[in-house]
Amino acid sequence: MRYVKKTLAAALMLFAVFLLTGMKTEAARHLFDVTVKDGYSTQKIPMYYGTSPSGHTAYYTNQPTVYVAPGAKTVRFSVTNVTDAGCGNFSFQNDTLAMSGSDAKMNLFNYYTNGKRRAYMFTVKKLTAPKITWFRVAYPTGRKVLKISSKKAAQIKFVVTADRKANTQISITDRKGRLVWEKKLKSSAKMKYVVSWRGLAGSRNKLGIKRGRAIPNGTYRITVKSSIPYGKRSITARKTIHIKVER
Repeated sequence: MRYVKKTLAAALMLFAVFLLTGMKTEAARHLFDVTVKDGYSTQKIPMYYGTSPSGHTAYYTNQPTVYVAPGAKTVRFSVTNVTDAGCGNFSFQNDTLAMSGSDAKMNLFNYYTNGKRRAYMFTVKKLTAPKITWFRVAYPTGRKVLKISSKKAAQIKFVVTADRKANTQISITDRKGRLVWEKKLKSSAKMKYVVSWRGLAGSRNKLGIKRGRAIPNGTYRITVKSSIPYGKRSITARKTIHIKVER
């Protein structure tokens, strides 16, 4: 039995060594930037060589889809910040790409690395407003009312899906539109949010109530706002549901 255990341990050690030696990776190095201007903002898209996010050694970018302003009419492409001397002869199928309509456009990019031709296809799309879905309140009891005296929180749940990272916040107001409570949430291009609220006033409430105190009985509006900035503007989505509160 002792011999079997030793043999098994040795086999496992050899297998681990095999895995470690077989997992050769090359740290990604920056080659150059593809600069995209849509009349509202400028984006710099780095191109790399090395181990890609999928685990393969390749020439790649982390942003194969370029999202531009909703009102963009033309998009200009160029190459800047070349850090690898072996890269050159850059050319785009369209240095200036017309963005008529809402359909996605394709732009073929050719370049050379150490004398070898490479190609990359960029997809260009106009930004659309984030989508707020699965928006609901999970009450802590069977009744569809938040009892503040129970000291149990309601769970406000929703999903935000956006073309790129969106800034999301949640606010609660009374029937007159006065702010009761608010919270800025983590920015993300896709995230399921779960926000707890116990029916207590926030620090910036407009009800004249001290922070952390119970709010009056009533029905309140919960609003989720999610925005994607571009230049000095943003494209925004809002969605509202209601919550009933009792002391």
